Amino acid sequence: KAEVELIFVRHALSLNNVFADKLVKNIGAVAWARMAKPKWTLGSKSSFKRGYVQACAVDKLCGCYNTDGSDPDCLSSWQWEIHRNSRDCLLHPDGEQAALKLQSILEQVLPPHAEIAGFFASPMRRTVQTMMTALGGLIAERPNSVIGVQPWAHERYRSDSDLAYEGEDVA
Repeated sequence: KAEVELIFVRHALSLNNVFADKLVKNIGAVAWARMAKPKWTLGSKSSFKRGYVQACAVDKLCGCYNTDGSDPDCLSSWQWEIHRNSRDCLLHPDGEQAALKLQSILEQVLPPHAEIAGFFASPMRRTVQTMMTALGGLIAERPNSVIGVQPWAHERYRSDSDLAYEGEDVA
């Protein structure tokens, strides 16, 4: 019987990873977004803006998760994310595509029916998103495996993007 000891997968490309590519332009875009409602589109030349439009407006993955109306910043989901400095940011659409490619690779290299006792991610939304995208097929084939969110799997803190949200915001 084939056995897999341990596989570590870092989160795929996140919205904040793309932000750093054109830092000065994106700082200006964020400043403008905080003051007004700019018209970011999927056709934008900026990968950062396109990523937010895809993740928030198309895929509907962004906050605001507070639906009782008590959060005054709950204007739109992408503004909710921007106003919180992209804390615990989501995957960029390119990162989601990379996670899908990883899924295909793992299906080819892992022995069929390999016993996998558990799947774990840090509490970050982008790591949970990566795990479910890249490993979703393996998880579905192993309904008795443990699926867990573990703080010990967290990368080091470098910015607010590395701070996880609590329970329901991750779920």
